[in-house]
Amino acid sequence: MAKSKLSYWINEGKGKLIQIASTASTDKQIYDAMNIHKDTFYRYMSVSDFSDIIKNARAQLIQDNTERLRQLHEDMWRQAHGYTETETIKEVWSKGENIEKRYVKTVTREKAGDTTLQIYLDKTYGKNINHAEIESRIAYNKARTEVQRLMLDPDLDEATRAKLEAVKQILGGVESVIGKTE
Repeated sequence: MAKSKLSYWINEGKGKLIQIASTASTDKQIYDAMNIHKDTFYRYMSVSDFSDIIKNARAQLIQDNTERLRQLHEDMWRQAHGYTETETIKEVWSKGENIEKRYVKTVTREKAGDTTLQIYLDKTYGKNINHAEIESRIAYNKARTEVQRLMLDPDLDEATRAKLEAVKQILGGVESVIGKTE
């Protein structure tokens, strides 16, 4: 029975498993959603096909969340400090049956910064928000996620795996430096 359930989750239920793993934040949430016991879930995790599905879904979730957070931060920064927006408007006016007038108008608007949002960002991130630091943290997260994804490839040759392990160690050093600056 357990073998057939495992086979289901690897084959027919793969789409549902990916959906569960990419929305659940803990193993408990995953095995509860799968309606299986904790021990069964960890036994399934020892099967590479099953664990690869879970790990890849989680890696994708991390990447998606990192991108959403980066976009949110950019939007907040832009709104807090003001921005200039250029819009092109194309209009067609008709006068009578055969007379038609067309024109293109470019409008530039300046949006003033939001002081309340500036205060919030200053209190949350400190007085001097360093965009370079934030961009390096985003790049670090992307690199870490990509290395984790590549390490899951079962067809990876030993030389490439050794190089990825070296990159993983370097990223661990970067993580310790980033952790000290927070």
